[in-house]
Amino acid sequence: MNPNHHMSAALTSYEDACKTDPELQAFDATLHEKTNRVINSLAAAIAAPPVITALAGALTVPIGSIGKWCNNLWNKYMQALKGQKELVSIMQVGTFITIKDMDTIRVLVGKLEVEIEGLVQNAEFALQDEGEVAVKLVIDEIKKKLEMFNETIDALAEHTRKCSRDISQARTVILQRIIRYPGQ
Repeated sequence: MNPNHHMSAALTSYEDACKTDPELQAFDATLHEKTNRVINSLAAAIAAPPVITALAGALTVPIGSIGKWCNNLWNKYMQALKGQKELVSIMQVGTFITIKDMDTIRVLVGKLEVEIEGLVQNAEFALQDEGEVAVKLVIDEIKKKLEMFNETIDALAEHTRKCSRDISQARTVILQRIIRYPGQ
């Protein structure tokens, strides 16, 4: 990988972090101000090499400490970002599962509505036709549809329990993740 590209990417990341963090922004402004002062002092003292050498030696300690501080701050931000990305990923998975469960429940409810409508139509037909044979046929048909109706209700109840269980598990995973890494 091109080292200039790596440095450019790191600089871009640092600039982006400065835009969002007021503390880092203030530090950056102070660092620029002090760097400009040093450069101006060096330019003025170009004729005095011993002064430059002494100044450069004196600056290495503070710049090294600032670099470590910046690196530490950057690593904390990266850790927090990684934790937040993990949390969002977990939430996406949980949301996807919940949406699929809800879609299945919607289909089952639609099927239930159709079955109820069929039962009602059969009952209305039986009430309109007063013949004993027609009533017996309608009652037999209602009994058959009632079995399907009960199966659909059982499937709906089971899927509703599964959906509730999945939501509870997803909530638990997210809460555990938040509790485990509260600062991220």
